[in-house]
Formats: sequence, structure tokens, C-alpha cells
Amino acid sequence: MPLIAAAERGRLDVVRLLLDGGANVNDRRFDGKTALIAAVESGHLEVAKALLSAKADANVKPSLGAPALLSAAAKGQSEMVRALISAQADVNVACAAMTPLMLAAANGHLETVGVLLAAKANPNARQPNGTTALTLAQKNGHSDVARLLQSYDGND
Repeated sequence: MPLIAAAERGRLDVVRLLLDGGANVNDRRFDGKTALIAAVESGHLEVAKALLSAKADANVKPSLGAPALLSAAAKGQSEMVRALISAQADVNVACAAMTPLMLAAANGHLETVGVLLAAKANPNARQPNGTTALTLAQKNGHSDVARLLQSYDGND
């Protein structure tokens, strides 16, 4: 799938050429990944934005791996998270009982946590064992993230 390969490699010029030539922006690879997921996983923000402008589905759940927003949140890619949220990505999507907020908190990505909270991510979402984003931040020693989560009242 040329579009997915180009997106994964960050080849914005090729992505645009393929889209202009009629490539299906939501085609999936054998594992269910789309060009958008490939671009996000590889950290190619401008490619992701071009795909989103071409109406890429920001909520695709691949059969293997995670939706785009989970990947961006786990890596602390705040601008990518903003772009996905602007394209209506579900801020409370879960994969393996982890939400984007949980992943950002667990990895200490303060700015990304703030972006997700501002977009109405649920800070009270729980894993089956009761773990929350706050629990994960505290467990991993991210006191700044934990303070933000503790202070969040949902009205910010």
C-alpha cells in the first residue's frame, strides 16, 4: 500500500501526490493500520495533518496495535494530539484498558495530559483493577502530572 508506506516514511510530497491521484485515505494494511496511524506512530505531524485534511478517519482501531490518539498520547506528541482531537478523535478511546490520558500520565507527558483534559478526557476512567491516570502518574514518579490531575475539576 503505497500511501501507508509514504506516510510511515514521512514523505509528505508522495502522500500529497497519491491523495491527488485518488488514493483511498482510509485504506488498511493487513494489520488494520491506515496511513494516518502509520504517520502518527512514526511522528510525522505534517503528513498526519495532510491525511486528516483529506478526511482520514481519526478513530480507526487496527486489529493489531492502537488507535492513532493512543500512540500520540503515549509518546507525548502534544501537537499531534491536538490535530487528532480537531479531527474528532475520541479522547476516551481505550485499548488494552488504557486511555490516551492514562498513557500520557504514565509517561509523564504534562503538556499532553493538559491537552487531553481540556478536550474532556475522563480523568476518572479506570482499568479493571481500579487504576486511573492519577494512579499511573504517581506510581511512575510524575509528580507534576499527578498535581495537574488532582487539581482538575472538569471546568477548565
